[in-house]
Amino acid sequence: MPRPLDPVGTAQPHYQSDGARHHWITEAGTFHHTESSMPSKIPTLRTQAFVQQGGRCWYCCVRMWCASPIELASARHKGMASLKCTAEHLLAKSEGGKDQANNVVAACWHCNRTRHKRKLPPKPEAFRADVRRRVARGRWHHPWVRTLGLL
Repeated sequence: MPRPLDPVGTAQPHYQSDGARHHWITEAGTFHHTESSMPSKIPTLRTQAFVQQGGRCWYCCVRMWCASPIELASARHKGMASLKCTAEHLLAKSEGGKDQANNVVAACWHCNRTRHKRKLPPKPEAFRADVRRRVARGRWHHPWVRTLGLL
């Protein structure tokens, strides 16, 4: 039975794992990604947040890819790297934040990089509000992102 469609018309990605191999199942097919060599919990937390958020960035709500840009089957553009899913700590580890599900959200590479390239990164909620205002005015991502239906 087909999975329900999201507002942009593609099946919601879902996640399966056997511990060593992670599987993202989308309308475009199944994508495998192995991260067993990484000692961190971050890959698992990132994937869980990605699935819980319906594959959308916590800050700007853009559709992201996790294992491969081909997850966004309808989208082809040289700038797809900016839509890669990253793990974002709401409370930075340097400030006592932990690698726990309630402290990690999925954010696109563009939002994560933009927030952290500032000398003093803004608080996540303040940054989120600012980003969403900019998205509403069409001043956050490149125009191709909206043209391809990823926002």
